[in-house]
Amino acid sequence: MSDESKNNNETNEDKLRKIDEFFNQFEEKTNDGSANIEEFLSKFNEMEKQQQAEKAEIEARRQTRMDRLNEKKSKKKKSFRLVVRPHPM
Repeated sequence: MSDESKNNNETNEDKLRKIDEFFNQFEEKTNDGSANIEEFLSKFNEMEKQQQAEKAEIEARRQTRMDRLNEKKSKKKKSFRLVVRPHPM
């Protein structure tokens, strides 16, 4: 099995585990076992959207830092270029 498919399987298993844990917590809060599945799904989807937004923000910050580092590297490279001009005779 390739690393990518292993990561995919682990990710899917993690998602299923997270759903189970969240549902169990949700059911415990209702105490009488009458957990409304629509309410659960809406809260879970809201939580997922929030996590995706946080991941997107983290990725945007990471990309900004990488862009700044690359910009600094390119400026350093430009400053160390040696210009050779023909000697006038």
